[in-house]
Amino acid sequence: MNCHGCDNILNTSNFLKCNSCASRYCYECLNVTVESAKQLTSLSCPFCQNVTRRRKNDDNTPVRRIQRHNSPTTPLNASFSQVTADAHVAMGIPGGSDSTCEPVTLESIGKLMDKKLAPDSSFMSNLRAALLKDLKDMVAVEVGRAIGVVQADFTTTTDFITLEQKDIKLDIAEKDNRIKQLELELLKSQNSLAKIQSRLSTVEKISRDLNLEIHEVPESKTEDVVTLFKKVCDSLQVRVSENDIKACRRVAKMNTGSKRPRNILVTLSSQRLRDTLLSAVTRFNKSHPDDKLSTSHIGLTGATNRIFLSEHLSPEAKELHSAARKFCKDMDYKFVWVRFGQIYIRKNETNPALLIKNIESLNKLR
Repeated sequence: MNCHGCDNILNTSNFLKCNSCASRYCYECLNVTVESAKQLTSLSCPFCQNVTRRRKNDDNTPVRRIQRHNSPTTPLNASFSQVTADAHVAMGIPGGSDSTCEPVTLESIGKLMDKKLAPDSSFMSNLRAALLKDLKDMVAVEVGRAIGVVQADFTTTTDFITLEQKDIKLDIAEKDNRIKQLELELLKSQNSLAKIQSRLSTVEKISRDLNLEIHEVPESKTEDVVTLFKKVCDSLQVRVSENDIKACRRVAKMNTGSKRPRNILVTLSSQRLRDTLLSAVTRFNKSHPDDKLSTSHIGLTGATNRIFLSEHLSPEAKELHSAARKFCKDMDYKFVWVRFGQIYIRKNETNPALLIKNIESLNKLR
């Protein structure tokens, strides 16, 4: 036969029996001596006391709470009343350590839980504070760890970028020096090109000093351009011999889509003869304002067209001359002419002549 409290074997003379459930307990579990055990008239074990706690109980049996398999932290010789009181104190139930306090039951535990878990209870406040502190500590640790990782990655990245920037700066400095050298070379090349263009223009001008162009003379398959040129000279009353005419031919059009007849290019023996013919045209037109030099003066039949004589200009000079004529027409300038390869314009008889060197010169006058 074993003790219901400690499960040790009972002697026949050192145990007591519960009057309600007939469970047997040793003196040590009941916390009694042999003398006090002899004075007990009845015994109610802790389990029976818990079941019958609502009934009046005047039993003062010094029995402590017994557990079947107690942990080492709860001595078996502690009285049940004392354990109950200690539990009440720990759980905040009034009564302190008084041995007459009400024992712990499921109902009391439920009430205690309701009280402790109330939103405004100190327990919940402390619990929230503890949880908040733990959460803050946990977040601080995780954030610190994450920040450390980010800082390490950022440091690696910034070091890499710094090295890349250093290489880029060196490369940019090298390219900048190269660009400056190329700019200087370009400036020298532009200056050299300008000089070459100026020389080429001078050479082309000199090469055309003996040439004379005749415009707007109608073409014919049976024409003799030399005879036509001589008739022009006769109309202008300028004597030209066969030896004075080095060459006389029609030249190709710059604008192949133009319906105007091809110009007649005459190469003379001297520049003075060319200038004499140009001056004669000017005098003839001034003296015959109503009958300026035309196809009728050289014996061509059909529609009467004016004939123009001019210096033989280079392609660039011809484009500038064309732009000057258009400018004079748009801006109501009265005169435009060519003299010694230079293009001039004049607003009217009272205004001075203006030398047109390039397109920018015309744009400035707008």
